[in-house]
Amino acid sequence: SLGTIKGGVEFKLSFEIPGVISAINYREGERYEEGALLISLRQDDILLRLKRSQAEQQKSLAALAIVEEKLKEHEKLFQIGAIPVSTLEKVRHEVDQGRYETEAMTLEMKANEAILEKSNLYSPSTGTIGELNIEEGETVTQNTLVGTHVSTDRVVAEFGITEREINKISLGQ
Repeated sequence: SLGTIKGGVEFKLSFEIPGVISAINYREGERYEEGALLISLRQDDILLRLKRSQAEQQKSLAALAIVEEKLKEHEKLFQIGAIPVSTLEKVRHEVDQGRYETEAMTLEMKANEAILEKSNLYSPSTGTIGELNIEEGETVTQNTLVGTHVSTDRVVAEFGITEREINKISLGQ
C-alpha cells in the first residue's frame, strides 16, 4: 500500500516579532538538537535600542545616586535647623522620582533584551525542518509561517485501505 510517513509530533514555526531574516542555519530535512539556533532575524536595530536603554538606565542610576547624596545632606541640614521641612520633602520627592525613572529604564532594557531573544528561533526539541517557507532577506511578521518542526523520535504511517480490503487487516499487523 502506498502511504505517507509523518513525524509523531509536527508543528508550525514562526517568530513572535516582525523582522528581516538574516540567517537560516538548517535546511529542509536537516537534523538538529534541542535548543539549536534555527533561524535569526536581523538584529542591528534591536541591538541599538538595547544599548540606548542600557545607557539611559546607567544615566538614571547616576542621577539617582546624586539625588540620594543630596537627600543625606539635606537631612543633616534639617536636623540642625538650617532648612525647613518643605525643602527636605521636596528632595525626598526627587529621590522617589529618580527611583521611578531608574525602574522604568530597567524595565525598558529588559523589554529590549526580550525582543533580542525573540529575534532568534531555537528548536523546541530534537528534530528536523520538515518544510521551510522563507529565504534570507525576506521580511516576516508574527503571522508568517516560517517552517515546520518535525520530531522523528516516533513516526506515524498513514495509508489508505479500500473498503473491500478492510476485513483482511487486523490490529498489530
